[in-house]
Amino acid sequence: MIYGLLQRVLRLLAYREEDSILYRAHILFKLAALGIAWATLLHADTPQGIAAGLLYPILLHTLSPRWLAKHAMVAAMIPTLFIGVAGALLSPYPPLSPDWGSRLVVLTARTYGLASATLITFATTSPSRLASLLARSPFAHDLTTLFYRLAPLTLGDLAEAMAAQRMLGKPVHHTLIPLVISSLRRAEGVTVSLQARGYRSDRRTSITGPGDPVWGLALLVASLASLGISLLAG
Repeated sequence: MIYGLLQRVLRLLAYREEDSILYRAHILFKLAALGIAWATLLHADTPQGIAAGLLYPILLHTLSPRWLAKHAMVAAMIPTLFIGVAGALLSPYPPLSPDWGSRLVVLTARTYGLASATLITFATTSPSRLASLLARSPFAHDLTTLFYRLAPLTLGDLAEAMAAQRMLGKPVHHTLIPLVISSLRRAEGVTVSLQARGYRSDRRTSITGPGDPVWGLALLVASLASLGISLLAG
């Protein structure tokens, strides 16, 4: 199960351009739409309000390629299950009462909406486009770039190590120490490479545009509509 989840997360991090509105949308509008979706889901406190708040995540699922929607759904179900179990056990309401059920629906739907919308938004955003927003801050720009380059490699190493340990019948947690050492060595290699190439803390040059403002504005309007319907329903 953990191996399969890692493979799905790896697919989400390994950016691959697709012919979809989500990939072409202006990054600032898309991130603003995600922020509004977060505010909508966190503010809604009734099943009706949460249902309206889920309209934007559902739209993202609909516009996403099938493989991406599937991976995002499975990955988002993990925190949803944890929150659902915790909410069911720690609820202040009597078990199986209407208030208990209503609160459980709100918590699980909110968690799924937040997780899936965030995963799809960043999985459909080019790393270079995201880094270009941080061109004025060299540290943030380089940190973002390195994360998107190193995270898939680290997750790939972890998935392969876990598969090997499972085939040998050994505990999976034994892979953690070698993985940490390998990651530190890779980070050290990147540091040496940057120094050899004359790393400077100057402002970075953007190498890609922010995206299509028309489609970005369409996503922002959709997110605002979800917020409006949620406020009316709640």
